[in-house]
Amino acid sequence: FMRIVRTSNNTLMLNLLLEVSLYYRYPYFIYNHRGVFGNPQKLKAVLASLVTQLQHKNWVRLTQDIQRIYHEFLLPIVRLVDQAVSGRNLPEQIPFRWHIYWDQQQRSYSIAAEIMQHIHLRLFTPGKYLPSYASLADKYRVSIGTIRKAMRLLHHLGVVQILNGQGTKVMPFKPIRISIQPFRPELEKNFLYYLQSLQVLALTSDSLALYVFPHSTLQQLEQLLLQIEQIIPTRSYSLLLNICLRVFIAACPSPCTAAIYERLAQLLTWGYPLSMFLSPMPKSCQKTIQVHIRQLLASFKQQNADGFAASFQDLCCIGMKNDQQQLLQFGIEDAKGFKAPAYHITDRQDA
Repeated sequence: FMRIVRTSNNTLMLNLLLEVSLYYRYPYFIYNHRGVFGNPQKLKAVLASLVTQLQHKNWVRLTQDIQRIYHEFLLPIVRLVDQAVSGRNLPEQIPFRWHIYWDQQQRSYSIAAEIMQHIHLRLFTPGKYLPSYASLADKYRVSIGTIRKAMRLLHHLGVVQILNGQGTKVMPFKPIRISIQPFRPELEKNFLYYLQSLQVLALTSDSLALYVFPHSTLQQLEQLLLQIEQIIPTRSYSLLLNICLRVFIAACPSPCTAAIYERLAQLLTWGYPLSMFLSPMPKSCQKTIQVHIRQLLASFKQQNADGFAASFQDLCCIGMKNDQQQLLQFGIEDAKGFKAPAYHITDRQDA
């Protein structure tokens, strides 16, 4: 784990690795995800501090650091072991929760991105009104204040118009060309979350598809086929990944795995707003993606799980490389250093 921490810039992936490792080793208690063991960077700093104090023979500080680790992480394990040895019933295993990046501000931006997707898919029609703040708050299980923040962002971007006393009106689609300076720090942060989540998906997408494909019902697969065919004319390739992922989540037999990719799907909603801010995808990249979509559909119709998984990973890798270049052009220097796996050749026979 420490080798990966030293070599990877993807803090999202590091946090996920840490949380999953803790969950499968100690699935009966909730640890403090804001403490040392809920943050890879904090963990790295604490371990480095232990080495430094040991080298300098600073026994007081070393003892304090060890006691901190013991009370935060080891003491709950000791108590759990004592409970098991004494013959008392263990508590019920807790469900996995990925705590990364889930503050109120980030949630409001994710909701805004999802509503933008729904508008593009005509689930919310231009000229009509969005549901009330109370209805949206109930749907997303957040406060009305969080919905209000999401609406303010969408209003500033020209996606909706807030009309006092009437509601929130959906505006006709157009590329965003207005100043985003008031929101730029938060937008940059969410675009980086998107790129990191896309890298995690690109690295695991083939394994995920192979794992879930046999568990998918015929109805789920037919729905996926229909949605893919509807997306192709729009060239909204970021939506395509999200649609595939949603079907995988619904069919996934592992609650822990489903919870992980549910959070990734929420972060991946920023692929669509990204396409509204930046220049169109190069035609050469569009053609490559269309080839892989055709392979995806052919594998799907032939019930070829290996071909379907490979094509899905290809789409993730191509999309990541393109979006990384777009973010760099947007001036987000932190987008450097994220590497996608190499994708397969386009004339692969198994598809």
